[in-house]
Amino acid sequence: MDSLFKSHGALTFPFTAERIYSLSMEDRESRLRINDMNLDELLCLNTSDYLWSSDDENGCMSVLDLSNKVVGLYMCYDGGYLTTINFFHEKCKAKGLEFEIVMVYMPFAGPVKWLQSRVNEALVKHEISWWVLPFNDKVSRRLSRLFSAYYHRNDKMIILGPNNSFAEKLGLEVMCCYGIRGYPFARECIVDRKFAKLRSVTLESVLLIISEEHNYYVLDKDGDRVPVSELLGRNIILYLDYLDPTPIAQVYDQLVNWYPKLKAKDPEFEVVFISYGAPRGIVDERYYKMPWLSVPFPSGHSEHVNIKQLFLEWEDKYPTLIAFGKDGLLRSRRANLHLKLDGIDAFPFQGYLRREMFLDFNELNHFFY
Repeated sequence: MDSLFKSHGALTFPFTAERIYSLSMEDRESRLRINDMNLDELLCLNTSDYLWSSDDENGCMSVLDLSNKVVGLYMCYDGGYLTTINFFHEKCKAKGLEFEIVMVYMPFAGPVKWLQSRVNEALVKHEISWWVLPFNDKVSRRLSRLFSAYYHRNDKMIILGPNNSFAEKLGLEVMCCYGIRGYPFARECIVDRKFAKLRSVTLESVLLIISEEHNYYVLDKDGDRVPVSELLGRNIILYLDYLDPTPIAQVYDQLVNWYPKLKAKDPEFEVVFISYGAPRGIVDERYYKMPWLSVPFPSGHSEHVNIKQLFLEWEDKYPTLIAFGKDGLLRSRRANLHLKLDGIDAFPFQGYLRREMFLDFNELNHFFY
């Protein structure tokens, strides 16, 4: 009951089972509709209502006018991201990119007046001009439930597209990760751009960059040279991993099991190992017994690959299987996960790439929290 009161406030009265059930159902319905909600619904306002500027110089703007713009709904928990958001807001204005900030006080770290005073002082100090919703306990608690701000206890920003065209729950995370390049700070827009770039990456472009000093060849299990040109027109998996002995070598062990099954399904299929190097200076003996092809190492480390073209900005190097189709185009950046979930039926990984990217972008939550 205590946690329910904290999240719903006076709405829990008269504290009966029926009331609690009713509140739970209301929240459930709201979450199901969250991507279709417009600014006035989220703020419990009418479209004819007005929001006032934080600096009293820019006057006011109607909720209806704001709804026609890209709006960042800044749920200010402690003001920790206030200057960061203002930095990108100013960058957008300087480039003529339409972007308005609406700030909502989320006073869950202390008394309401204390938070308002602290945030207002910061707004004045940094000469920030945003639209501000006067504190409304009902609205703040409702937003915290819809977007889990109360439980994370961190500032959040929801990006609302013009005329309710999209709602991005990870607006702050996208902004901090991509900066002004991420405008309008929605994952779907970033995915579209990144997907287009990844679709231009070919097996040949990756392997030729790696193998340039080796006259464009890789090595088979016996150490004999195999020209990169012989891999074109075939289903290929690039196996990226560290050379160090590790107590857990899941991808390696799984690939040893999958490799003969994949070869049985497609005799022309092949795996090419690319080393991340051996940070501890020791090479696991297993890598000298690999049944598949490999880029010559130690000189064939992944620094010879343009890693940025294969991975997202915040990702570190990790063991993975990257699949290319017979057309030489990228099919999957997480082929090992699909093989683990769907078995050999996942091969040759048609239609996975775009879906993977949306799942990868959900990791932004963990990246920040």
